[in-house]
Amino acid sequence: MRDHRYVLAIEIGTTSCKSFIFRTDGYRIAASAKEHPTYYPHFGWAEQNPADWWSAVRETTKEVLARARESNLEISIVAVTGQMHSAVPVTSSGEPLYNCAILTDRRSFGQCRKIEEKISRASVHEITGNRLDPYITAPKLLWLKDEKPEIFKKMHKLLPPKDFIRFKLTDEFLTDHIEASGTLLYDIRKREWSPELFDIFQIPLTCAPEIRNSTLSAGEVTREAARETGIDEGVPVIVGGADDIDILGTGALKIGSASCHLASTGEIVALTERPISDPLGRVECYPHVIENVWVVGGPTSAAGTALRWFRDNFAQDVVEKCRETKESPYRILDSEAMNSAAGSILFLPYLLGERCPLWDPNAMGVFFGLKTSHTRTDMYRSILEGVAFSLRDITTTIEQLGVDVNHLMIADGGAHSSLWRQIIADVMGKPLYFTGIEESASFGSMILAAVHLEIYSSIEEACGQLVHTKTVNQPVLENQAKYAALFEIYRKIYRSLSNEFNTLNQLSV
Repeated sequence: MRDHRYVLAIEIGTTSCKSFIFRTDGYRIAASAKEHPTYYPHFGWAEQNPADWWSAVRETTKEVLARARESNLEISIVAVTGQMHSAVPVTSSGEPLYNCAILTDRRSFGQCRKIEEKISRASVHEITGNRLDPYITAPKLLWLKDEKPEIFKKMHKLLPPKDFIRFKLTDEFLTDHIEASGTLLYDIRKREWSPELFDIFQIPLTCAPEIRNSTLSAGEVTREAARETGIDEGVPVIVGGADDIDILGTGALKIGSASCHLASTGEIVALTERPISDPLGRVECYPHVIENVWVVGGPTSAAGTALRWFRDNFAQDVVEKCRETKESPYRILDSEAMNSAAGSILFLPYLLGERCPLWDPNAMGVFFGLKTSHTRTDMYRSILEGVAFSLRDITTTIEQLGVDVNHLMIADGGAHSSLWRQIIADVMGKPLYFTGIEESASFGSMILAAVHLEIYSSIEEACGQLVHTKTVNQPVLENQAKYAALFEIYRKIYRSLSNEFNTLNQLSV
């Protein structure tokens, strides 16, 4: 019998802060969530106030700790995870100097063009595994230097969201390899900060926090943090990992596996034994938390977001009915869509533009092939299929770069839809393994903490003990053949309309 202990896992998401208490056998003891706002001071800007994160952390940790103490449970360790591709400029005492421009912020287009005069996009991708784009951290910091020089001069460190919260707990300036790789300032082959890129972006290398492996110590909860959060002073805190550690919840640990994620956005990443560089910058590459393994792939912009848009605008009767029955509107829409023919309408899910592999902010959503015989149910099913096509687009790009994808693994979020899982398996033409792990990023934090505590000897052992396949969706050959043909049409629609998307966006400004 293992000596199970208790982990406080904190997650700084794009819309809310969540705190969980896990037992180190994976059992979730308590959970609390609090939304934090995103501010849009100008068109294309999206920023958050670090004080809002800290307020939410204080509230949610106190709530879950109160439940733990009712059961006489003692927290052994704390782990923090959170959103990537952004950073808080802080003083030497860790005070924020400016709001944090988050992933969806697009203000730094001009800075990206300025950097292209010094280094090619292909060279940036070769070093970092990421593309030069406003969504990522370094151009946002260069914008701060150009537009707010008085603030930039005061910057002592740049801290991604989860690292800012960990600093508030420990007074230590640290980050992990995954988080560092998302800044465009990290060399994925040397696994260290890139002095060359810091120089090109005109950011002092001294502003970079120390990088440590995710399972290592990051200090202890300070007296002040204990007073504010309710966590006992002196409780150890680990380095942890950025929210892409949700890959641990899918169980994707072996070469040939790909991890699929369905939340507001979607993502496909595959495991490889070497860093992958794409001269066209279509996919991203970063270190896995397991040594000598890398992850290649990327996100699609609107997955659950597309479904929520459809639900709120075209299925209000279902939503109203579910308020009375307490059912999920998606469950009802899914059950209706099971009787809809596969591929009767094609949908391009580019409601927020598109990221991987198109990287086109002007792309728009399209229903293609509508007829008077089509129903709301057909349109709903086409959204499920459209997201699956966007995931196949990413997967096809990965495979073109020489990375094998033999099967897919998926955990939480939209994966609870058996219909959506089957559609993805059919569209991909690959088996899809469903683990059902809830809150997979925070669950991944718990795994890292349990390895630090030596409950498990390695991440691989922990995942082998805690992550298990619940169901497997094998592709249906008839649907697979139909979707393969439709996928080619799907891609042609985008290519045919890409110029028109740009023109229409210009007319809409």
